[in-house]
Amino acid sequence: AQDIDRFMTHEQFWLVAFHYICTSFFIVEICLRIASLGARRYFRDTWNCFDTFCVFASALGLFLLYIPTNIFNHSNRFLLPRILMFVRQLRLLRLLHFVGPFKSTTESIAAVAPGLMIFFAAVLLIFYMYAIVGLGLYGEIRLPQ
Repeated sequence: AQDIDRFMTHEQFWLVAFHYICTSFFIVEICLRIASLGARRYFRDTWNCFDTFCVFASALGLFLLYIPTNIFNHSNRFLLPRILMFVRQLRLLRLLHFVGPFKSTTESIAAVAPGLMIFFAAVLLIFYMYAIVGLGLYGEIRLPQ
């Protein structure tokens, strides 16, 4: 904790403490829901799996704050934990599924997503092929300094 105090201001410390409280609350919520529904029924719902992923990614981000500093360089020390803690905010997407007009939109996006992933993979493959050709043709050219 002393190591973290060197890198955090007083306000950041209280924000992290608040983040711990919220993450703990969400972990307790998940545990209670698993206890009431049963693990099999709980994990059948993809939104519950999404919630669990978001909350445990956030918990991992909080855990990474306490890793000794010699593992990360000091300028990037809080980048990965911040990203992981931000993932918890994605739980707000779940609200879109339950609001009337957005429900059909989220269902449509979920139905189209597998096809879009194949399309984007094909586009990425084409860009990769052009990059290889470009390096082969222009890789020896030196840019003026």
